[in-house]
Parts: sequence; structure tokens; C-alpha cells
Amino acid sequence: MKNALVAAAIGILTLLTWLQFPGHTWLQQDSQIYAPILEHIWDPSALRNDILVERPHVAFTLYDEVAVALRAISGLDFRTILAIEQLITRALGIWGVYLIATACDLPAALALFVAAIFSLGATIPGPAVLTFE
Repeated sequence: MKNALVAAAIGILTLLTWLQFPGHTWLQQDSQIYAPILEHIWDPSALRNDILVERPHVAFTLYDEVAVALRAISGLDFRTILAIEQLITRALGIWGVYLIATACDLPAALALFVAAIFSLGATIPGPAVLTFE
């Protein structure tokens, strides 16, 4: 029962971070770069004259290989696939922080609170990188 409650809490935190804070974007920041690269990897005739996709920096990485494989298997577009990947990795990140907190002998409720605070993220001044990314 405890594991089901923890999983539900992590699921709720994942959805809250997706829908509210820090939220998600499409074709802003990183996805503005990755989406064209993935489209070109999927279909080499797409954007073939675009300088961004000539030498992709994500070629043969787990990120692009999983995205392309999921597109081949599911038939979904990259926007949906990347959203699913992001939701899964956010949940795994929150679960990881929960596990670290429980390893520090915190009770489950307090460990979930620590994971919730962590999932809010923080902005690092300068490069404007979010710590939760």
C-alpha cells in the first residue's frame, strides 16, 4: 500500500511540474534545436539545406535513438514522443530524489516533501539553466 501511495504522489508531482511549475514548452529553448535535428534524422530529405541539421550533435546518442525508435514503433510525432519522454524522466528524477531522501533515514512523507521541493527547480543565474533539467 505504501508503495502505491508513493507512486501516486510521484505521479501527481510529475503532472504538477508539467502543467504548472516549471511547466513545459515546445519549440522554445532546447526543443527548438532538437526537433529539426530529429525530423532530419527521421527523414533525411527534410530540412536538408538547414545548417543546424548538417552535423547533428545528438547523432547516435540515447536521446535521439530512443526518440526515433519510439516514432517508428508508435507512429506518433516527435512532439508527443518528446513529451512522453520528458514526463517519464521527470518522474524518474523525482523518484530518485525520494530514494536519496529515504536513504538519509527520512520518513516517506518527509522524503516526498523533499522530492516536491526539489522538483520545483531553481534557476542558475547566467546561463539560465534550470536545475531540474
